[in-house]
Amino acid sequence: MRQCPTRHLVLVGISNPWSTDSKDILSPVKPNCTGSNLLKILQFVDPSYTAEKFYEDFPERVNLYDVGADYLSSRKIPSDIVAFGKMVGAALANIPGGRVKPLSSVKRGIHIIHFIPHPSGLNRWYNSDDNKRAAGSYLLNLVRSK
Repeated sequence: MRQCPTRHLVLVGISNPWSTDSKDILSPVKPNCTGSNLLKILQFVDPSYTAEKFYEDFPERVNLYDVGADYLSSRKIPSDIVAFGKMVGAALANIPGGRVKPLSSVKRGIHIIHFIPHPSGLNRWYNSDDNKRAAGSYLLNLVRSK
C-alpha cells in the first residue's frame, strides 16, 4: 500500500531584528518578538499551549530574507507554508499584496500558502479577540491536520 507523503508545516517570517542566529527565527521565547506574540495567540485559544509544544509543532521556521521569494520552487516536499504578513504572503504566492486576505490560503504547485496577519505589536488586527481566536484556531487546526 502506498502512503501519502507527509505535508511539512513551515513558518515564514521576514526578519529578526534581535538575532542573526537561525534557531532564533520566530522563537517563542524572545520577548515581544513575532514568535512570542504568536505563542500568546496560540495560548489565547489553548491556555495549556507551551513554548516546548511550539518548537515541536513548528520545527521549521525560516526568514524570507535568508531563503528568498523563490523558496517554494526549491522545496520538493509538499508543504503548508504559513506566511506572516502581506509582504511575505505576496512574495511567496507571487500575487499583489492587496490580494492577500487574512486567514486564507492559495495552492502553488505542491504547496499551500496560508496567509496569517503579522503578529507584531503594531498590527491592530489582533486587537479584536475574535480575530486573535480565529488566527490561533487556524494555526492549531493546521498543526492537527499534518
